[in-house]
Amino acid sequence: MSSEELAEATRVQNDVVRSLTRPPDDYYMFDDPNLKSFFLRKLEPVPPYSVGDDIWFRYGQRSHVLLWAEYLRPILLRSLTELGEATFAKDFSNLG
Repeated sequence: MSSEELAEATRVQNDVVRSLTRPPDDYYMFDDPNLKSFFLRKLEPVPPYSVGDDIWFRYGQRSHVLLWAEYLRPILLRSLTELGEATFAKDFSNLG
């Protein structure tokens, strides 16, 4: 992904995270302090993404899923095109 795409992923992620509702302190999963810490970290804004980062596409409602779909669409189309071109070139490179 390009630096612009990573910056856009960071922006979308942080917009989504800011709109999520935090669970109450007595939420049943919070009985385990490690699980509580893990869960609450996923509700914090993320630092700028860089190449190699594992991006969790957080969502809480349909509009978030649609935001991610719109973000991913051109990236997936480009990736599939590049994969197809690479496969075609490899398959027919010996015809020379």
